[in-house]
Amino acid sequence: VRGAAAYALGRLGDRRAFKWLIMALKDPAAWVRQSAVRGLGLLGDRRAQKPIEELLFDADVEVATAAQEALTALMER
Repeated sequence: VRGAAAYALGRLGDRRAFKWLIMALKDPAAWVRQSAVRGLGLLGDRRAQKPIEELLFDADVEVATAAQEALTALMER
């Protein structure tokens, strides 16, 4: 549920979700981290760049891949 919520918050585009999504990047569940990073990429707030960059080296390859995709999305905005 946390992962689906994180992705949905980013998709809604409400910048009030920024703080929650940043906190979700520290979740112990890889699915939640992956969803939060994708949500941040969709949100498009460049303040997320540094926290997302930290996930480029996440132990879970899917989280690291999502981080790369989110950074690309941020740079394209």
